[in-house]
Amino acid sequence: MRSARLRRDAAGLRRARAGDRLSQVPPATTPTPTSLRPCGSAASPRKRERERFLRSPSPACGGGWRAERAGWGSAHPSSIQRRAFLGGLLATLPVCAPAQSRQVATAFALPDLPGTPALRPLGGFEIDPEQLGFGGLSGLHIAPDLTVTAISDLGGFAEFALTLGPGLRPAALVLRRSGWLKDWAGRPLPRGHARDAEALARLPDGSWLVAFERWHRIWRYADLDAPARHFDAPPGVARAPRNAGLETLAVLQDGRWLAIAEDLPLPDAPGVTAAWLGRPGAWTPLGWRPGPGMNPVDATPLPDGDVLVLERGFTWIAGFWGRVVRLRAASLAAATAGAVLQGEPLLRLEPPLPVDNYEGIAALRHEGRTLVAVVSDDNQSWLQRTLLLFFELAE
Repeated sequence: MRSARLRRDAAGLRRARAGDRLSQVPPATTPTPTSLRPCGSAASPRKRERERFLRSPSPACGGGWRAERAGWGSAHPSSIQRRAFLGGLLATLPVCAPAQSRQVATAFALPDLPGTPALRPLGGFEIDPEQLGFGGLSGLHIAPDLTVTAISDLGGFAEFALTLGPGLRPAALVLRRSGWLKDWAGRPLPRGHARDAEALARLPDGSWLVAFERWHRIWRYADLDAPARHFDAPPGVARAPRNAGLETLAVLQDGRWLAIAEDLPLPDAPGVTAAWLGRPGAWTPLGWRPGPGMNPVDATPLPDGDVLVLERGFTWIAGFWGRVVRLRAASLAAATAGAVLQGEPLLRLEPPLPVDNYEGIAALRHEGRTLVAVVSDDNQSWLQRTLLLFFELAE
């Protein structure tokens, strides 16, 4: 009898310790404020990380969290475990009502470029991921009413109201709402490979297309807060590396879709990655030839039928750089199976412009002028920023 009681007590102690390690997430609508521990506290780094998360409501409720950052590409085990732990907690949080409108970005000026650039700098914003609730912005769209919509490779979405000042220079960016993308049953996407949203496009009926990598797919959303609908991915995209799938997706003026894999080499075309033109069930396989050392990461249609494609390069020595190229409508119209497309360079994203990991591009016609915006993915790294830059396309 005594030994049985001791076994029960030991089991209860183990459960209590496990509960202390995992903790319970308080309801998102009533976050538990916790005072900061003084310096020299004996609490473990992981426990302090958990407490920082528990102090903040979910992004959809107007708050946010930011994981302790280890730098892009870091493989430190504790960093990976922290991100997995936080991702699991985020998946359990309910999506709340639209966030109260608030400023989450600081405007700044861009330098003039020499000569007569094809894309003239107008200005930009630095978005605060702690105020937004997440970073990792990888897809971008701007509506005619100046509503800016972005998605994150952490599975989040955000909608902003953009204000332009004199000369169409960006003046203010106010958060309207944010939340988490859902699966077909209306549940927030689970942590891990299911959340890696990389490209955003809009159909004529107002619904959204989101392209994901790691689990390579395209889903359709009547609203970004609604359940997803599955679409057949382009044939062969499943062969793409986990982190180099469908980063580029655009709905063209003629109704066709352009999809480009970040890095899915074609065996008979060195330096070319796989691309597709059409729609589910009617894809034409193509190729895309990026600039040397670069990969395609997003695209946006222009009113005249052309397409702007954003490309990005990275090395550990040189860091990030990028460029914007223009793909002519005539090239798209003439493309047949196996054709290799490439664009005409318009802009180098390098100094004196601010340099970062630009992954999203959008364009719109406003007051008779064509505005182009690019957004950067901060990779959850304190060394990087979430930047939204605006340019005017020369006519």
